[in-house]
Amino acid sequence: MNSDMIHLISEKLKEIEQKEHVKVLYAAESGSRSWKVSAPDSDYDVRFIYIRNPQDYLRLDKEPDVLDFPIADNLDISGWDLFKALGLLKKSNPRLFEWFNSPIVYSDTSFANRFKPIMYNYFSPKSIMSHYLHTAKHQRDHFLQGNNVKLKKYLYAIHPIMAAQWVFEHKTPPPIIFRELMDSELPRDLYNSVEELLYKKVNFPEQSLIERIPIIDDYINHSISSLEKQLSTMDEDNAVGWKELNDFFLAELSYIDKMK
Repeated sequence: MNSDMIHLISEKLKEIEQKEHVKVLYAAESGSRSWKVSAPDSDYDVRFIYIRNPQDYLRLDKEPDVLDFPIADNLDISGWDLFKALGLLKKSNPRLFEWFNSPIVYSDTSFANRFKPIMYNYFSPKSIMSHYLHTAKHQRDHFLQGNNVKLKKYLYAIHPIMAAQWVFEHKTPPPIIFRELMDSELPRDLYNSVEELLYKKVNFPEQSLIERIPIIDDYINHSISSLEKQLSTMDEDNAVGWKELNDFFLAELSYIDKMK
């Protein structure tokens, strides 16, 4: 990791706290850098969870529950209010599992240790698998058409396919690092082709175009069809109620209030 960029990210998070009157609870890298497949010119995709002062949650004119900032200096940074994050966790939102399992963490207070046990109680294999399957289909249908396609879009289709396969087999959140998923889920006859893609991804510019690769196209199409059938066989998960999330949110508000 670039030490100058780490310093810039740290300073940016402090600036956000001061300007927006929030406390950043956790911040981590998302996307290709957390997958360990970033291009030389890839953005730093920083995602964070924040909390406001307790009285802000009682306002009639609600404060924003998302903080999103224009991309600058290769830095793409945005965050969710804890209130929003817990509501999305109730639906087993996969982004939370990805952020809190990221190998690159920028701001890690004791919050992560308190949050993760709650988070895993709300892991829904069917919901998470459905998300990854939808992501793979979106990449294929919108970005993998025509004779030439963006190199990174192949990886953005292959990754969620492997993640969905992992969830179906293991009923746990999938690994974040791309090669860990490859070792577990990618057919061996595709290894060389995907390794070549990875080499190009980390050495070529982010927007590089390549010709379509029939063997990978066939893998994507076959895998999506197979995953759709597997998903249809999965039972609905037993819904977990709101009490644990409500109690956790109130405890975090009390914790922040005591820190003031």
